[in-house]
Amino acid sequence: FSNQFLLIPTFFLILIVSCCALSGTPLSFSLPIVLPATSSAVVFPSFRELWDDPRPVSSLVTDKIAPNEIPYCILSDTLHLPDVAGAFRVLVYPKGRLGRSRGSASAYLSFEPLEKGDEADVLWTLRLVDGQTNTTAPVVDSGGLPRSERSWSSGMTFVHESEAVDTCGRCRDWGSSVWAERDVLPALERGDLRAEGTAHICGARRGDTSFPRGRGALGAAARAIRGGDGRIFRVGEVVVPARAGAVAAGFLRAGVDYRIMTASDGDGRPIFSTADLRPAERARARLALRPCGTARGTGTWPAEVEVSVLAECGARSRLDVRALPGRTMAQIVRDGAGLAFAALIALSPVPAVLLARNFVGVYIIPTASMEPTLHKGDVLLVEKMPGALGRARRGDVVMFRPSRELLNIVGPKAVKPNDLFVKRL
Repeated sequence: FSNQFLLIPTFFLILIVSCCALSGTPLSFSLPIVLPATSSAVVFPSFRELWDDPRPVSSLVTDKIAPNEIPYCILSDTLHLPDVAGAFRVLVYPKGRLGRSRGSASAYLSFEPLEKGDEADVLWTLRLVDGQTNTTAPVVDSGGLPRSERSWSSGMTFVHESEAVDTCGRCRDWGSSVWAERDVLPALERGDLRAEGTAHICGARRGDTSFPRGRGALGAAARAIRGGDGRIFRVGEVVVPARAGAVAAGFLRAGVDYRIMTASDGDGRPIFSTADLRPAERARARLALRPCGTARGTGTWPAEVEVSVLAECGARSRLDVRALPGRTMAQIVRDGAGLAFAALIALSPVPAVLLARNFVGVYIIPTASMEPTLHKGDVLLVEKMPGALGRARRGDVVMFRPSRELLNIVGPKAVKPNDLFVKRL
C-alpha cells in the first residue's frame, strides 16, 4: 500500500515537469514570401512615414517616379503565437533595408499588437529557403549563438512602436541584413521563397504602458538605469563595460556598446533573462555579445561571456549616466579628430565663433529614419563651407532643403519653412 501511495505523487510530479517542458518548446513556422500581384509606386500619406523610412531620399523619389519590379519590402502572412495579443509577420527586403543594390538582402520579424500595451519576449531563429530546390540561403553572420551558416538567431521584447526603447531591447521589428541578394531574388521571382524558423515565447503581457501605469518603456528604462550589483541582464539590451574585459582574447573594450543577442544558463539551456534563474545561478549564465557599430579589436562575434565577467567589467546600461565617462573616452579614441575640431570651435574667441556660425551648423536628429547610421537624439556637426556640395561623394550623409518633387510627395504643409532633410547620398 505504501509503495502505491508514493507512486501517485511521483506520477503527478512527472506529469507537471513534462507539461512545463512542453510549454517551453520553440514553435516552428514556415511562411511563404510572395510578390504582390501588381507592383506600384510606394505612396506616403504622411510626412512622418517618409521621414521614418530608412532608405536614402534618392531611392524614395526614384520609387515614386519609376517603381521597381521588385518591391522594397514584402510582407509574409500573419503568424499567431500562443498567449500573445497580436500577430507577427516576416518582412523581407530583397535589396536590403536601405534599399540599395549592394548585394545584401534583409529579413525582419515584425510585431502587430492588438493594443498599445501588448508585448512579448521572443527568442527566434530565421531561415530563408528556396522551396523548389529545398536549399537554405547561407548567412554571413548568425546573430546569436549557436553559430550557424544557414540561420540567424536573436531575441527581443516586441512592443508597440510608442513603447519601443532600442537600448533596453524593446522594438516593434528586429532583424538583420545577413543574406545575399543573389541567393534570395531567384526564389522570390519564381514564388518559391519561404521564411522558416522557430519562435520561443518566453513571456507575454498586456496593458504594460508607460502612462499612466509607469511600466512599458518607462519601467524598462528605470530598471536599466538602476543597475547595480546583481543586476538582471535581458536578451536584446545594450550594455557598456566600464573596464576592459580580459576575456575572449580581450574582445570586450571599455566604453563600447554591446548588444546581448542570446543567453543561456550555466548548462547551455536558452534563457531570455537572468531573472529566469535562481540568484545563485545567475553569475554562471552566459551572454552572447555583439558590438553595436564599429568596435576596436579583432575576433569572431558574438563573443560569449559569463555574467560574472560583465560584473567585473562594471557593465551598465547604455542609458545609465555612469556609463557616460567610458563611452566618452571610447568616442574620443574613435572620433578624436572631429571632436578636437568641435572643441576648437567651442573655445575660440567670440568673433571666431560668430564667423564659424556661417560655416558650421549643429542639428539634432528627431526620428529613427536613418538608423543604424544615425539614431534619434544624435547631435550632428554639419559643414556649411562654400562648395560643400561639390565635395560630396556617394555614401556621404548630407542635409538639404526638400526639392519641389519631394514636397509634392509629402505635401507642402507637412514641411515647415526651416525644416531640413538628412539622407545618405
